[in-house]
Amino acid sequence: MNVLGVIENIKKAVGDIADKFNAYIKEELYHGRTAKGIHDFLQKELLPITKDMKEAGVTIDELDEYLHNRHAEEYNNHINKINPNPKLKDRGSNISTEDARDYLKNLSPERKATFEALAKQVDSIVRNTQDLLVKAGIEEKSTIDAWRKKFPFYVPLKRDELEYVTKGGGVGAGLGTRGGVSKRATGSLKSVVDIFENIALQREQAVMKAEKARVGRALYGLAIQNPNPSFWLPINPDAIKNK
Repeated sequence: MNVLGVIENIKKAVGDIADKFNAYIKEELYHGRTAKGIHDFLQKELLPITKDMKEAGVTIDELDEYLHNRHAEEYNNHINKINPNPKLKDRGSNISTEDARDYLKNLSPERKATFEALAKQVDSIVRNTQDLLVKAGIEEKSTIDAWRKKFPFYVPLKRDELEYVTKGGGVGAGLGTRGGVSKRATGSLKSVVDIFENIALQREQAVMKAEKARVGRALYGLAIQNPNPSFWLPINPDAIKNK
């Protein structure tokens, strides 16, 4: 039975359903809300930085290179602690700490100022994406706070498209939201690809996850408000986590 059928049967039995528990309405609104969220991101956050890049004469590849080097040392330090592979020591980001320091040190003052201004906009996009996931109940605030403390210059270091899709980067099938928003970093010597593009993709996926979660909460609340063990049994996912 589809969601609409469930809703109609409940209405026949108990009368009207509060909007916050009407999963059918939430599902109907999903596509429009998702499209608006992505549109607002493109117009209000992504378009301004691309305009500034064009005016400054900075290409996406150049910005990716700066963001990668800026994040490299903190990422390498993390990998040093969790992965004993000697080949990855001080280079788990695929840029050695020494090379990253040299890159940043050798930027001209003018170029450094240009990159820093653009990077502030990137940082804002990343923070807003993280805030959205917290607001949607997908990530704990404590998790995001710890992530920000460890990686103040975080950017996604995806090694290739296949790795991103198969190891935690997707949004899940249907209206599911299972799966973390970031897989556990283990370091790699593979080339990093499309940093700026993946920052934008993370926001699009966060918007989709947030809207899917809205539908899921409505359906969960509907099941709690209308118990029927022979048809459904709502379970607190926190109660079975890590078991």
